[in-house]
Amino acid sequence: MAEGTAVVMGRVVRALRSARSPAEASEGFVASLEVLCGQRVYAVFLARSGCESLEPVVWRGRGRRPDPLPMGLDPLPFLRRTAGLGPADPLRMFPLYLDTPGRLLGFFACGGAPCPHCVGSEPLCESLSDVLTLHLQRAEDLAGALEREARAVDLQRAVVESLPMAVALCDDQCRLLTANRMFREACGGSAEAGTPVTLLLPAGALEGVDLGELLDKALRGHPTFRPRVRLIGSRGSPRVVSLWLTPLRDGCLTPGTLLALYDVTREARTEDALSRAQRMESLGRLASGLAHEFKNLLMTIQGNAELLHLHGGLEVAGRERVDRILSACAQASELAYRVLAFGRGSRPRAKPLRLGELAARVAELARAALPKGVEFWLPRDPGPVVEVDPSSMEQVLLNLLLNAGEAAGRAGTVAVRVGSEPGRAWFEVEDDGPGMPRQVAEQAFEPFFTTKEEGGGTGLGLAVAYGIVRDHGGEIELDTAPGRGCRFRVWLPLDQPPGGVRTPRSP
Repeated sequence: MAEGTAVVMGRVVRALRSARSPAEASEGFVASLEVLCGQRVYAVFLARSGCESLEPVVWRGRGRRPDPLPMGLDPLPFLRRTAGLGPADPLRMFPLYLDTPGRLLGFFACGGAPCPHCVGSEPLCESLSDVLTLHLQRAEDLAGALEREARAVDLQRAVVESLPMAVALCDDQCRLLTANRMFREACGGSAEAGTPVTLLLPAGALEGVDLGELLDKALRGHPTFRPRVRLIGSRGSPRVVSLWLTPLRDGCLTPGTLLALYDVTREARTEDALSRAQRMESLGRLASGLAHEFKNLLMTIQGNAELLHLHGGLEVAGRERVDRILSACAQASELAYRVLAFGRGSRPRAKPLRLGELAARVAELARAALPKGVEFWLPRDPGPVVEVDPSSMEQVLLNLLLNAGEAAGRAGTVAVRVGSEPGRAWFEVEDDGPGMPRQVAEQAFEPFFTTKEEGGGTGLGLAVAYGIVRDHGGEIELDTAPGRGCRFRVWLPLDQPPGGVRTPRSP
């Protein structure tokens, strides 16, 4: 019998040792006894935390599992009735008390048939109930620790998911361990664990960055920070991000790397727009001063030419040359006026103007100056009414149409569209020409910048258009790329008077 008792004790202890919760410990305890002792009834009731009742976690007997028992109630009569036991059937109950701090964990009950191990003054189940008590406390502590750990992991996962940046963790082979939603979106929605990060962000995705080399540096303990990197994803327009790569240390079981991408597109656009506005203001002042001095010199040339024209005795050829001088002076004077207007930023004289009618009227003027093969697509809708200076806005649209027609070339197409949204109206000019590279687009609105051959343009058309739109409180957007033409969109306010200043968005 002693040998059998030792076997039972060993089996029970092994079952209890692997338990990770009080319920699991109770199930293992009863299952190991049931095979060896052959009792008809087994029950384990555990105290509910913060409640005045005992919860049945194990029930082996006839009938359904009992309801919770109120504290202080003698459970033996209740168990006899529930299990259908008579007064002569043996039924024993063992309270599960902790010595310190004397807290009742519950009770264990068994009976209904003679047990070969419960003979004499010290039945085996009494000793086993003490073992169960200790392991219940251990399982309870372990369950609490596991729950706290699970909550901490869930909290960490929630924090990483809610970060306003794309975050990924990589192992020492640069394979993805985990990533948050924003990183998955940056990779086009697919970021499976175990995939090399250099495949998720292949060469060219981060412009000018060798991601593999930076990951290797981070694994060797050298972090990397790049404040401005263009991210060219599989979906959507390119973004500007800040790039962090830092090694994972201190407490990490697997060495690896933290990769973070923070979207700074809006900040980059704001900085570019501010820089462009400051540069344009400086160039405008310079241009205004040069135009003023140019007009002074021009007045001298024009005055002497007029005197020669009025002076008698010139031959016909001489008078024709003087006329050409005066004509050139008039053109130069108009050019100087446009430069002065750009530099001074004079307030426009606002009148109601319907954008669709403006497009139809200015397109007729542009047709006469462009090759006959250029096809115009004009809006059928008359469009919204805005308060602008009509002659200034005609000049803006004419400059855009002429540039678009020249870019489209013969057999090209120029489309004009108008529209509005709450608080703003817009018109746009789009061509199907060769488009502009990014470096050219960034300088498109600067005075005297032109890609035309020498003598083909002054580089003031877009600069003057920008100044006029700015003085109306609007902005110009340029959307272009090599091989897909150019689209200029002019935004004008509907609910504010002219004279406000807004900077253009970055191309």
